[in-house]
Amino acid sequence: MKKALIIILIFMGFSGPLEAQHKPNFIAIDTATYRAYLNKDWNRIIKIGKIGLANHIDYYYLRLRMGYAYYMKKQYRMAVPYYRAALKFSSKDATAMEYLYYSYLFGDRFNDAEKLTQKFTPALHDYMKVRSSSAITEISFFATFGTGASDAQKESVNQAEALTLDGSQVLPNSFQNYNLNVSHKLSNSVLMHHSLNLLYKDEYSMAIVNGTSYLSESQVVRQFSYRLAIDITPVQGLTLTPSATYANYRIPIFYDYGAGLGKNRSVYTYNTHHEGGISLKITQQAGPVSIALAGGYSYLNFSNQITGAGSLTLYPLGNLNLYVRAAGYYHMQSQNGQKLNQVIQSYKLGVKVTKNLWLEGYGMLGDFSNLLDPFSGITYNSLELYHSIYGANIYIPFNKNGVSLFLGYRKYNSTSQFVPVDNVFEGYNDILFNYQTFTGGLIWKL
Repeated sequence: MKKALIIILIFMGFSGPLEAQHKPNFIAIDTATYRAYLNKDWNRIIKIGKIGLANHIDYYYLRLRMGYAYYMKKQYRMAVPYYRAALKFSSKDATAMEYLYYSYLFGDRFNDAEKLTQKFTPALHDYMKVRSSSAITEISFFATFGTGASDAQKESVNQAEALTLDGSQVLPNSFQNYNLNVSHKLSNSVLMHHSLNLLYKDEYSMAIVNGTSYLSESQVVRQFSYRLAIDITPVQGLTLTPSATYANYRIPIFYDYGAGLGKNRSVYTYNTHHEGGISLKITQQAGPVSIALAGGYSYLNFSNQITGAGSLTLYPLGNLNLYVRAAGYYHMQSQNGQKLNQVIQSYKLGVKVTKNLWLEGYGMLGDFSNLLDPFSGITYNSLELYHSIYGANIYIPFNKNGVSLFLGYRKYNSTSQFVPVDNVFEGYNDILFNYQTFTGGLIWKL
């Protein structure tokens, strides 16, 4: 009888509530997490696993079960450290490799997923159907159409004719923007992103050249730009992104001259400008958080810019069902000894509404101009002063081949100024205006 009582007490010590035990042992942790695994009790696996780790009980199957529990809860970013720890016990384990790869992929850590494929065995490489080292990973195309300022606001531009400074002032009539993006692998640790952009902007323009004013009710500016960004992932969790942007735009210059029967005829030529910049972004992944720091130099509108920025992105659910990003910029401009400092902030909130619908809200605040955004790669090189930008994005995946429909809307609140050529920071004749843009396109992730 006494012997049977001892056996019962031992069994109770192994299988009873671990929360009530002062010092759980290996057998109790292993038995409890395995039973929870069989019962698909993912929360219990995580809870018991953390008790075990807190008591220095750490082994391959415990890490694998905890990673799988987070994976089944779709908390992919939380699963990552457990699968990585499992691989420290068994560096070539195919199960841990496979689930770590998908945890990276579904947790918005694409660069780390590609980096991991370097460690795949040939059999796992074939099973996972990993792309070759030079394969195209994404193609996207977007078309944007924008509205213009009102006729009443355009009449205010003419008031700048009284100025004697050489310079110009514009208000948008409308514009079209076409963007093509292609991403491909240079190796498993290096991804290259190419972006081509064509802009046709119709402006209401007033310019003063050598003391003479010229007015154009329809001045079409054509701009071509190219951006190259390279994601380099030396170790999992850390990505360096150097980038370079080049922009070439042509502004029509109008002339009047006498011809024929004394009638004046308007002709024009083009004034071509070259602009661009470079930047470096460093991104560190840490569980449900992504931290990025960036800095860059640019030359836009006859002035120099140096920009420092930082962003914090939080994935509270460990996946793309909900994410929040906040970013801040310190933007310094200089021209001919004149300096201007600007502070900018931006926010983004993304939510998965249904299985095939994501919504994003976006906002950018702060009086700024001549900005080459080191995070988005967007170049704000119009002569206007931006006060705020608000908008929304819609993503709709509509087939199993990685093709998504993208729709975007932006509302810009800006000020048009007469900008002197010799001091672009000393604007005159302020005109508050707003306009809207509508974007549509396709994203194909291969």
